[in-house]
Amino acid sequence: MPHLSTRFRIGFVIVALLAVLLALTVQAPRAALAGFTPTPTDTATPPIVTATPTAISPTPPPSGGSTGLIPPSLSKGANKTRAQVGEVVEFTITVTNPNNADFGGVTVTDALPPQVDYVSASTPLGAFSYDANSRTVTFNLGTLAPNQSVTLTIRARLNALAQPPAIIDNVAAMNNAITSNLVSIQTVPGELPLTGFAPAPIWLLALLAAFLPLYGYALWALARASRRRR
Repeated sequence: MPHLSTRFRIGFVIVALLAVLLALTVQAPRAALAGFTPTPTDTATPPIVTATPTAISPTPPPSGGSTGLIPPSLSKGANKTRAQVGEVVEFTITVTNPNNADFGGVTVTDALPPQVDYVSASTPLGAFSYDANSRTVTFNLGTLAPNQSVTLTIRARLNALAQPPAIIDNVAAMNNAITSNLVSIQTVPGELPLTGFAPAPIWLLALLAAFLPLYGYALWALARASRRRR
């Protein structure tokens, strides 16, 4: 390009540099996203998470129980170990009478932590109630038959207080004397919101990078031809 003016030479170099910078700028989000691995969340209902209940001394019996009998065991679980704000977690409480005789006056309570809101509950025996002031679900089971096992359920939704990486702990109690094992749920962040434009495909970046220098050359050729006609 021996006859190029300094102005058009500088313009051609600037256009070429802009093409390279544009390709790098658009490709940067792709490189950043390639190294990002989102935290997996539970989708399908996983197995119930339970723990072996702590052995309980047979004496003294809990208030409202049956004198001379071993108190029922209490075990708690949840269908999720990790959850996001807005997700519903199902807690289960299993009450088992180990005796060969009836055990009466069984009442199970569960005070929900502040990071979850009560949705519903169910029991196959007796009745239940929910006190919004104390955030407590109460199951009045009455009498358990010999060796009878009853599973109670509580469904609760994670609210805005359950911000990651908070851990939600929960236990149940029976007759205000026996507590279950501790159940913990790890809060995790939700999916990242979509921002800006999706990264352009490689072929489009290559085409753009090749076109811009040609466009600059075309401008130079037109300017040169225009000067020759003068």
